[in-house]
Amino acid sequence: MQTEARGGPLALLDAWGAVQLTDSLRFRFGRFNLQYDREILTPSAYLLAVDYSVLANTLNVDTASRVEGLEFRWAGERQRFYLTLSEGLGVAGTPFNDRRSDWGVTGRYERLLIGDDFGQLVQFTAPRGTPRALEWGLAVHQQHLRGLGERFSATTDLTYQHNGFNALLQLGAQVTEDRNGALYQEPEHDWGMVLAGGYYLTDRLEPFARAELATTS
Repeated sequence: MQTEARGGPLALLDAWGAVQLTDSLRFRFGRFNLQYDREILTPSAYLLAVDYSVLANTLNVDTASRVEGLEFRWAGERQRFYLTLSEGLGVAGTPFNDRRSDWGVTGRYERLLIGDDFGQLVQFTAPRGTPRALEWGLAVHQQHLRGLGERFSATTDLTYQHNGFNALLQLGAQVTEDRNGALYQEPEHDWGMVLAGGYYLTDRLEPFARAELATTS
């Protein structure tokens, strides 16, 4: 269980339970961070910048990217797959009978192309001495919200680290129907990309840069 208070009432962030069905298969239920966007999956303390990119905020509706539902994870030494059934993004914390919530389905696949451990890729920064690692991810998300229409989005990413250097390339796109409650209920198309990287000049000094492009119809 994880909570947070920012100058106001105590807010519940995560509350979930898990069952390890086999060595590779885990079942999780409750409220948790959705395994979808590579940037959002990285804890804020391990990001290069102090804020998330425009692409991350657009694809995830809210930066918390938390859902209430069921998650199945299959994990091997070099690949992982997540399947989540939930109420969808943007309605976490609402009652289960809330008129906006209906259903959401999310899948994410991760492949470790270079390296021996997913663990070092939990952060974007890569101090000197970090072994070489390259991870590829692909995710899709579909949800239906009553009265607000359909939403489909997809994202793919590459993360690279080696001896003080790190880089992230992420592409994403989505189609939403009447997300803003427009009068004519026209579909909205969004897409974008993020390229970020950093390098340790010393053991404690790491300049970084991020370029991003996002557009909407």
